[in-house]
Amino acid sequence: MKYIVIGLGNFGSVLAVRLTQMGHEVIGVDDHRNRVNELRDSLSSTIAMDACDPDALKALPLNQVDMVIVAIGENFAASIQIVAQLLQMKVQNIVARALNELHRTVLQALGVERIIFPEQEAAEVMAQSFELNGFLSSYQIDRDHYVMRFALPPELVGKTIAESEIERDGLQLLAVIRNSETRNSIGIKHNQKLAVDPAPPETTLSAGDVIVVYGTLAAYNSFTRSIREA
Repeated sequence: MKYIVIGLGNFGSVLAVRLTQMGHEVIGVDDHRNRVNELRDSLSSTIAMDACDPDALKALPLNQVDMVIVAIGENFAASIQIVAQLLQMKVQNIVARALNELHRTVLQALGVERIIFPEQEAAEVMAQSFELNGFLSSYQIDRDHYVMRFALPPELVGKTIAESEIERDGLQLLAVIRNSETRNSIGIKHNQKLAVDPAPPETTLSAGDVIVVYGTLAAYNSFTRSIREA
């Protein structure tokens, strides 16, 4: 896929480099020439320009890429101005970074459908890791719902899925993943993480299992509290 990332600060630069490493074509845009120069060898292409200038913005291959990401983090006004101009130019697939709730509200009012809030999302994941040792990661589905991975708490080892009551507080169990010893093509043993399939309610949970659930953070917090209080 082809991307344009506007704003190469801490977030934008990491995102642009990671997308490039994943094999995508990424054009990085920033009005700070030093940032552009630092990433010149890491991205497909870099451009030093003021994206708030509509003439400069029009010079970008906006309709030849799959997505334009406005990743500006320090300048609320610039972010809004660039997004508004992109919409006026009929750019179809825009992703915009929000700095706070007000910024998100303005972007929503402009009609941006995909808004990312990396600081909030990172803080929520970190908070969950503090809340329960073993919290591994989450993927946000919408404003309230996540797919979450966490290591099976010791309190649940030896219990069945039904006895664990993972789904009691509104979480939906998606998968149980555990280490499985397999042999490669030359017969050497190695561990591989595989989903337990099927995983009926009577499946016994084991130390080292990774649980994947869908639900809200409130439901997850309720679940972890119930474990601690049991």
